[in-house]
Amino acid sequence: MGESYSCPSGGVIADGRQRSLKFSDITLTASDGFVPTAAAGQPLMLELHGSGTNPLQVGAFWRATMLSDLAYGADDELYWAARTRTGATGVVYTSVMPRDRHPDNNDGAINFNSYHMGWTDNSESPKVMNLIQERRMTELLAWVDRQYPQFSKTKRYMTGASVGAWATMTYGIRRPDVFAAIYPDRPRVRYSSTGAPYITIPDWQSGQITYDNTGVVPLKSAIDGGGSMADHMNILAYVANTAHRIPWVGWVIGKNDGYMPWQDQVDFIAAMRTAKRGFAVAWNLGNHSTGPSPTTITDSYYPGLFEIGVGYPLLTNNSADNNPATDDMGGINLGFKWRNVVESAAGWSCEITNILGARTVTVEPISPVFSATVTPQNISIPAANSWVSVSF
Repeated sequence: MGESYSCPSGGVIADGRQRSLKFSDITLTASDGFVPTAAAGQPLMLELHGSGTNPLQVGAFWRATMLSDLAYGADDELYWAARTRTGATGVVYTSVMPRDRHPDNNDGAINFNSYHMGWTDNSESPKVMNLIQERRMTELLAWVDRQYPQFSKTKRYMTGASVGAWATMTYGIRRPDVFAAIYPDRPRVRYSSTGAPYITIPDWQSGQITYDNTGVVPLKSAIDGGGSMADHMNILAYVANTAHRIPWVGWVIGKNDGYMPWQDQVDFIAAMRTAKRGFAVAWNLGNHSTGPSPTTITDSYYPGLFEIGVGYPLLTNNSADNNPATDDMGGINLGFKWRNVVESAAGWSCEITNILGARTVTVEPISPVFSATVTPQNISIPAANSWVSVSF
């Protein structure tokens, strides 16, 4: 059903789009009224599902055979959907949603989850982790650029729920030149549900294995950069290192989530603040099914607000902030948005508001253009949706 195309690696098909060098037999298997629109410059979201959900529900449904280092034994097919969405602010964007369920090596059932990362599958010590799904997502984004040239090249984001949130942290946070912002929905940031110092890694034979990361843990394969998987999972340490650039991060989490220690979240927020990272977070007393809605973040920090290569205000000391260590519910930096960012080597300015109400907040720029050392400014927003100018 629908279209398919295949030609020699590096070849060009009739409409001028170059074929993927690592995807073969790319086929549009079905489509409905939620296919991507032709609107030029629309934002793009890479959206990762949770372990118990299926992204292939509406939109344009695609499949491809994996070649080269994207194939993994009998697992050589990738399925994904591309669907149009409308955000809370009315912004139309497209989500591209790969399916992270693959045949196991016994019965071929589509039920094997890689945490959107990959698997270990050898008996050596340490085991070797192949980040197959991360490689596939990178190739998928390259295919998206060829298939949907109407998408913005700078208004790009990543989100995911549950294991999709964990992978949004491990994959998206390391790619500030690919994603302007990431929106994890119930992420892990360091340890697994076992608590410190344990991490859990997907395994092709057993499903997953939990390791004490003070001992022998899997290593990433050479093609994935090598190094310890404990380091790959330790996003807290990654953001604490100011040598690493990261996208803006907005996330939601329940204090009784159960898939990681709450102290990890407290420590992660502290690390983000100390490293002067742009972020917003909301929490409640919910478990993994009853945490805050992601719209708590995206109602103001909507897809389209952030742009690769464009600066934004770093917000601190918000008068409405709560304390994640002691408050049962609340958030940090909730409700802000901005417009009219003007930046050059000589100066930086924008207008800021808050959709939730009056508050004070400290502002300074995070900018790829304006790098002067400035004194942060305290501003007062007098009422919800009142705009205040700030300049440096």
